[in-house]
Amino acid sequence: MKKFGLVVAVEVQSVLDRYGSPIKEEKMDAYNVLTYQITPDTVLYVISCGAGEIAAQRPLNFA
Repeated sequence: MKKFGLVVAVEVQSVLDRYGSPIKEEKMDAYNVLTYQITPDTVLYVISCGAGEIAAQRPLNFA
């Protein structure tokens, strides 16, 4: 199984427009993590962090 992560700073709506509804949505710390099944063997995790260098670095600690 291939797993990919995507950190989104501001335009989370464009991710929702592109991939639709997530198969799973969970709260981790101060972030919402959206899970998408892209293909039968590929999963995409999307986390929205907000704008800024420090804000973008914090979600990477979940990896």
